[in-house]
Amino acid sequence: QTYFVVDTNFFLSHLDIVNDLKTLAEKYSHVIMVPKVVILELDGLKKSTRMGKGADLSSKLGSILNTSIGYLARWANNWIYDSIAVRHPGVLGQQVRQSISQSNMQPDDAILDCCLYFHEHDGHSAIVVLLSNDKNLCNKVLVDGMLTVSYRQGMTAEKIAKMAYAESLSKRNETVEYQETDKDIDVAMAEDIHETVTPPVGHPTKLPPHLMTIKNFEEATATCRNEITTIFTLAVHECMVHGYQEDLFMVDYNRQKVLNLESGCRVIGSFWTSVFSDYFPRSSEFWPVRELGRGKMAPTLMCMTPTSKLELRDYVRYWSNVLKSLYTKRDTRQRESLEMLVDRWE
Repeated sequence: QTYFVVDTNFFLSHLDIVNDLKTLAEKYSHVIMVPKVVILELDGLKKSTRMGKGADLSSKLGSILNTSIGYLARWANNWIYDSIAVRHPGVLGQQVRQSISQSNMQPDDAILDCCLYFHEHDGHSAIVVLLSNDKNLCNKVLVDGMLTVSYRQGMTAEKIAKMAYAESLSKRNETVEYQETDKDIDVAMAEDIHETVTPPVGHPTKLPPHLMTIKNFEEATATCRNEITTIFTLAVHECMVHGYQEDLFMVDYNRQKVLNLESGCRVIGSFWTSVFSDYFPRSSEFWPVRELGRGKMAPTLMCMTPTSKLELRDYVRYWSNVLKSLYTKRDTRQRESLEMLVDRWE
């Protein structure tokens, strides 16, 4: 059995995801568990006039900067009542006896106790996933060997349900049909870059064979553009992996669709706040938002193939600075290899 234990803050900010999980309960064989303390907390918040934080919300709810916590709490309370009153098989409330400790506990400890009860109820065979944006509580749950999900931009109920379902199958030693993963694609691309792009370390002036035969501007431009595109798309993906780590599959991101400069720029724009703003600080000499524009998209000219030496110079300068920014968290060897490539392009 798989249990999604929902924290109070997740009910307030992502009720749409919880509701979608409810509709997927039969398909993925899971149950949404509402802890006793969460019901009490929501009841205590129903008259709150404090305003919600729009940054915590998923797209379906939209911004709630002008919505009170009290309204959201009543909304969540009504959802819980409507689900349990009709005995929906995908939603359960924690019963009084379903607790390890019967003493009074702080809210976080009470939610942890709820998770532990269902984790141990089936001899540790149950999958328990805490849905919470409280990192401290998530840490406690992780330490006790259970799973957690905190909201990230682009996250959907379908992705959360699939993750839990796959974990459940894994525990039962069952398998699902193999599909090519982002990791497989990364390995192939990394090997391709190593063989055709990265110059030998220690020989910054030595050109690889395929560049020694370039005889005209068009060939040089095409080679430069292809190398920049390959390195840029892979760098964007590496930043996404670094930013989301094991939660990457839960956001609306598809590595296989990042094939060129335009699609890579769209990823930067879509995940600017959560990932890429760290790579392009305002204080740096090169801050691409100034050049990319308010939509965080590269100027049209910078995504087109240069047609003159002047355009090629600006093209190389622009993308070299972008790549250097994306490589700020790489190791020394990788940054040095990039510098050698930039020197060759220039």
